[in-house]
Amino acid sequence: MSFERWPRPGEDGVSDASEVSREDLPLRLLAEFSSAWPHAWHPVVLDEDRRSFSFHWPKAISEERSQSYFERLLEVAPWVELRNTKGTSVTRSTCWYCTGGCTCDYAYGQQTRVESPGFNRLFTC
Repeated sequence: MSFERWPRPGEDGVSDASEVSREDLPLRLLAEFSSAWPHAWHPVVLDEDRRSFSFHWPKAISEERSQSYFERLLEVAPWVELRNTKGTSVTRSTCWYCTGGCTCDYAYGQQTRVESPGFNRLFTC
């Protein structure tokens, strides 16, 4: 499997600035303060420049519980169907979760904008 590194902000000639560092604006990552054994969490995305992080803990919960959570998210999450710049549907939807007081919005292309709900949910922005 081969991975390509995304250019750092500024290297691509488009983006001009990194996000605020975790040192300047702390962000607690679950994998860093979890009581799980040290190598339980597998990093999927570690992008300090964009404050974008994703971890996976294989078999952290049972398959049955995982399926139950997945079905619940499908039922209750405020999904928004993404559209490309031509206005046609694409093959995925998005849902924006953030912590209370967050004023960040999620944007996809030029047309789709999901406003922050402004109350506690599953993930932080």
